[in-house]
Amino acid sequence: MPIGFLSDHMEVIYDLDTEAAALCRELGVNMVRASTVGVQPAFVSMIRELVLERTSDQQPRTLGRLVRV
Repeated sequence: MPIGFLSDHMEVIYDLDTEAAALCRELGVNMVRASTVGVQPAFVSMIRELVLERTSDQQPRTLGRLVRV
């Protein structure tokens, strides 16, 4: 999943909630859109841990399947 689609932004909101939803209504198709992680606390915490891990001089680095010894 591209990082740009981890949270709702204007492109996603317009493309999915406006254009795709209108097309689905026109075609009589039920549309359900999955939520994005956005600012969900567990996700934000995980991103913070990844950043700290990647910028730390401590070894080994194991978070996010990266192991460097």
